[in-house]
Amino acid sequence: MSTSTLELIMKIRGFAGLFLAGAILAFSCVNQDDINDLQKQIDEISDNQIKSLEQQVSSVKTSITDLQTMDRGLKTYIDDLTKTAVDLQKAIDESDAKIDKVKADFDKAIADAKAEAAADNTSLKNDLVKSIEAAKADVVAQLTAARTELQGQVDQIKSTIETLKAKDTELEGKIADLKTYA
Repeated sequence: MSTSTLELIMKIRGFAGLFLAGAILAFSCVNQDDINDLQKQIDEISDNQIKSLEQQVSSVKTSITDLQTMDRGLKTYIDDLTKTAVDLQKAIDESDAKIDKVKADFDKAIADAKAEAAADNTSLKNDLVKSIEAAKADVVAQLTAARTELQGQVDQIKSTIETLKAKDTELEGKIADLKTYA
């Protein structure tokens, strides 16, 4: 072997020795206290943060169940309001027919009274015609006011139903979002 080869082998042995010494020093710096501290930190994370996450997931699952119960109640309330609106609309439609009949009855009574008054030309019958016309106007005004009030209630219920349906859709979206986290 030549001297340059021997020198090269010696240099490689020197570097290997330095590397080995460095590795021994690096690993000897890690003592049992450091390992215990790391284990303690891992245990704290495990005990506190993971349990906290488990509690949060449990809470979300409970919230989902509660929200689903509320959603079912809201849907029942919407259905009940819808039925009420339908019933009120039916009452309004029936009232419209009754108002038309009352108007027709009054118109007939007025026409009959006018015919008799024209034939007899008496002031008493003319007064009767005026009384019937006044009664007609009063009854029709009261019936129309009642119909308008009912229609206002129906419109308000329909508006409430639409608002509740929108909120229900929003609630269902939030429930779905929560389910993805649970």
